[in-house]
Amino acid sequence: MLGRHPEIFERVSDICEQLKDISCVVKLVKIPGHVGITGNVIADREAKEAAKKIVTGQLKAPAKVSIDDARKLSTVIAMTSWQQQWDEHSKGRKTYEMIPKVGTKAMWPKTRDIAISYCRILLHDTLLKSIFCV
Repeated sequence: MLGRHPEIFERVSDICEQLKDISCVVKLVKIPGHVGITGNVIADREAKEAAKKIVTGQLKAPAKVSIDDARKLSTVIAMTSWQQQWDEHSKGRKTYEMIPKVGTKAMWPKTRDIAISYCRILLHDTLLKSIFCV
């Protein structure tokens, strides 16, 4: 964006400075493309269409977004992204079989030895199959 649209970057930087003056912290982050992620083309197209509608006045954007709403939205986006990666990745399949849903809370035993054994079972790092397959 910097090379192709320096005027936009300058305008956004000015807005960030104005927000900083009223103690509102804004951080600009470059997000790389989501190449290879299923549904990305559709999501990009929908986002661009919504942005155009907001700019042309066909769609109203909220004037204020609470921190709580922003946190909830970012959590949903992150969890959806992590779940997609977890579903499509080839590693950790034994753990995936036991815990297929991202965000599942694992209950850990209070006894250290039992907790370590439990963890090793989840990571499929035990000698149990060697003992029972003899």
